[in-house]
Amino acid sequence: MNAPSVGQSRLVIVGGTGMVGGCALRYALDHPTVGAVTAIGRSKLGISHPKLKEVLHRDFNALGSGCSGLLSGPPPPRSCFLSP
Repeated sequence: MNAPSVGQSRLVIVGGTGMVGGCALRYALDHPTVGAVTAIGRSKLGISHPKLKEVLHRDFNALGSGCSGLLSGPPPPRSCFLSP
């Protein structure tokens, strides 16, 4: 995954395999102002993209323990949390 350029957003999407989340994910990957997307889900997305970092996380009850590092680093992420 490439680092976002100055002025580009970094997004975190949870639930990108569903209908709404998948649409939001594809839109974000194609949008020029989005520099990086982290998708957190229980199953693989089945796509690859230079902007995409995919994180598999089976237990959403323990989301904070395994994903806290994803929200650090510049620029701070804008988050889009969707129903998995």
